[in-house]
Amino acid sequence: MGRFEGFYLSVVLNSFLLFCHDGTTSTYVRRLEATADMPLDSDVFCVPPGCNAPQQKKLFIGCSRMN
Repeated sequence: MGRFEGFYLSVVLNSFLLFCHDGTTSTYVRRLEATADMPLDSDVFCVPPGCNAPQQKKLFIGCSRMN
């Protein structure tokens, strides 16, 4: 490897260290006080209209044979 190639390689690798922000997390912090549960009579839990509602579908996870 020549002098130019070595310099170019070091510049590229150093740019990864300078401009990549791996491990940087968001500033979100969960509140310490307890949150209220969603009531069971909320509109998000109502049965959707239609003949093939999601509650009526059968999910076979990990089963290769569907009956």
